[in-house]
Amino acid sequence: MLYISLILTMLLLLAANWIARRSREPGAPIVGISLAALIMPFFLMCISPPLALQSLLLCASVAVRYATGRGPSFFLKLSIGATLIAYGLSGFLVYQSDREYARLRALYPYESMESRLPISQAVPDGVPLTTASSERLDRLEGWAPYHWSSYREFQLERLHEQTVSLFINSPGFGVTRMMYPSESGLAVNRRRDPVPLQPGSRFASTWSPGELGRLADDDEAPLDGLLDASILDFVNPRGFGYFKDGRHVAGFETHRFSAVPGPTKQWKVQTLELVSLLLHDEPEVYESSHLPRMDRVHSLPTRPLDRFESYGLDALRRGEDLIATQGDEGVRMLGAVRSFKQCLPCHGGERGALLGAFSYTLRAEGP
Repeated sequence: MLYISLILTMLLLLAANWIARRSREPGAPIVGISLAALIMPFFLMCISPPLALQSLLLCASVAVRYATGRGPSFFLKLSIGATLIAYGLSGFLVYQSDREYARLRALYPYESMESRLPISQAVPDGVPLTTASSERLDRLEGWAPYHWSSYREFQLERLHEQTVSLFINSPGFGVTRMMYPSESGLAVNRRRDPVPLQPGSRFASTWSPGELGRLADDDEAPLDGLLDASILDFVNPRGFGYFKDGRHVAGFETHRFSAVPGPTKQWKVQTLELVSLLLHDEPEVYESSHLPRMDRVHSLPTRPLDRFESYGLDALRRGEDLIATQGDEGVRMLGAVRSFKQCLPCHGGERGALLGAFSYTLRAEGP
């Protein structure tokens, strides 16, 4: 827009001075220019603020020349001064905008994800996913766009990748109704509430599915929805930000829970822990008083997998997605966290790769 403004500015300046030089009677033709200059700002403000301001100042220059009776050379100086003042004031506004963009870039800088993300593990030996696991990936990939913040991604991309465009199309130079990066726009859908505490405590006893039967299909089906909701809340596609490549990611919000997963059928979540598969030599479970959050895992203590989790992890590695069993205290459940297509740009690897697992304890609702 700056280029268009400059062209129109030169045309306006040349036209005003051409008429001024051809005028034999200083008053009459210049009055026409004056009226045009009064009307033009109303049409030019949405196109070019400096051009509109130049028109107003040219109007004032016409009035000065008319009042003093000075010649065209005097009007030339006044018109050039009016143009410089118009662009000086507009340039100051652009400078202020550019400082704000610099502040926002420092607030939402590019980060490298390569050091934060270990290589994901594919299903061993090419074991295919079960039908249920494949269907879950399809569901999550279908839901993820509805949980995406394309507006925030667009603003982050403009902020980092369109610096020249932001300058020449700045509100101080041109279009004022475009979507410019702003602190409120970049903060859309950001999570500000603290991570919830674990709702209860783990079971006192440990046991394996070999000692107890698996849940019936009717009882296990609602747990599918619980796992889906947990993955979407934890992954939080709205917090992905703008991804250019693995070394340039802006506005990414770490994976974390925002709420305790709601009760499903008769079961209520008591504990929900993250099983780490990629950051340790052997699988470990993070122990925390809060629900899982990835920005704190390096400072958390870990424990080895118990018998149920070891059994369940073997099943997940064979392509299963959810293992659950019931005892006197409640239900134990292990759910796979796999890489669906929206995860691949950062995590790499293959679709369906096992990134981790959620280990649940669930108790019946009620006293």
